[in-house]
Amino acid sequence: MIARDNEDPFLEPETFRTPLEGALAYFAGERDLRGFDPKKGWMHSVAQTSDLLKFLARSPGLNPPIQRVSWTRC
Repeated sequence: MIARDNEDPFLEPETFRTPLEGALAYFAGERDLRGFDPKKGWMHSVAQTSDLLKFLARSPGLNPPIQRVSWTRC
């Protein structure tokens, strides 16, 4: 959704804030940093959250006011 919005913006600032704050909260709280679990296979939580943060960082929706609010809530 964020990658698509980067190509052709459609998200309103308040809508953009939801996935940003969710990704930051999830990333800050993730404690399972394993890359591979012999029983479960590949654990991609950190990598996929990093990909989402990459697209969020590239977004024009990540303007300075949203940056300040989002980081202080983590």
